[in-house]
Amino acid sequence: MLSEQDQQTKTNAIIAYVCLLLGSFTGLFYLVGGIWAMLKRSSSAGSPMADHLENAVQTFWVSIILTIVGIFSMPLFGIGYLILVGTSVWVIYRCVKGLVRVLDNQSYY
Repeated sequence: MLSEQDQQTKTNAIIAYVCLLLGSFTGLFYLVGGIWAMLKRSSSAGSPMADHLENAVQTFWVSIILTIVGIFSMPLFGIGYLILVGTSVWVIYRCVKGLVRVLDNQSYY
């Protein structure tokens, strides 16, 4: 049975993952998911579910950086498109994996 803090962290992780997944298709929700995870991360300290929020924040920032690199490298023989597609696949994988594990009450790692 999860404690109250663990349950709240689990709920916050689910919200962050769903927003990141929706944001992969709409954009605005992606920012909401990343900011949500950053804001809720400090209140989850000590919870076994805390690594889900860390994963969401890491996924958010790495994908932002890779997206910027992909956009600026588009003129270079289409490498930018490959970077953007690869980033999208990576984000979806990490969010789906995180959702599956958090719904099973398991840590991300």
